[in-house]
Amino acid sequence: MVIGEERKDVTHRLLIPDSILEGPFWPERVRVISSRNIGSKVEVSCVGLNSNRFYSNILTEKDLAKACRMIEENLLTASALLLSRRSTLLQ
Repeated sequence: MVIGEERKDVTHRLLIPDSILEGPFWPERVRVISSRNIGSKVEVSCVGLNSNRFYSNILTEKDLAKACRMIEENLLTASALLLSRRSTLLQ
């Protein structure tokens, strides 16, 4: 896999529908509705979790590096909690 393709994979993982993002491009956490490539940039359509406001941003790869995908953190925390509970039940 070449480096450019690797970056695209990370970008696509970050921008899958229903992903929760946080970053300097939005005043609140947002849920991704869709994304599409526009040349070397990506248009991200999303909605604010608190305000339900629609946001549409055209971001560069550098911009996307500043966005944080929150769902991964939540899944890791939930997985750790479930494993902890499971081992408690097995004892």
